[in-house]
Amino acid sequence: MICVNCITCTEIATTHSLSSVAGDAEAIYLAAFSAGGQVIKRWLLSGDAAVSRVRGIYLADGTYSDWADASKKKPSLALNQGLVDFAAKAAKDPAYRAVYTASSSPNGSLPTGAQTLESIREAVEATREAQDAKPRR
Repeated sequence: MICVNCITCTEIATTHSLSSVAGDAEAIYLAAFSAGGQVIKRWLLSGDAAVSRVRGIYLADGTYSDWADASKKKPSLALNQGLVDFAAKAAKDPAYRAVYTASSSPNGSLPTGAQTLESIREAVEATREAQDAKPRR
């Protein structure tokens, strides 16, 4: 357990690698609420070898992001790409589980969690369609 009294999620993700937190666990299951999702998102994109041992992710209202551009029509997937890739893997392989929830509560000038979750869902579907379109050897 990491105490977060005076530390941000970005600091946790950069000062505590997934490998150091998970140790030698063969199967890693990650869960976070709200801003804690930022830690998981950063770990998934970190290149840490332990990411390959992640078998499940549960994010409760933890998918928040910024806008993709100044038009504010679509949430950015920059930090959520790891969630997209993991959910696409989980959709194809029952050994993996991905559960992401979000609220539609206002988030200041940023997208709601529900708007970001919808963009993640769209990206997962596009990823799966692209994977299905590739010829099998």
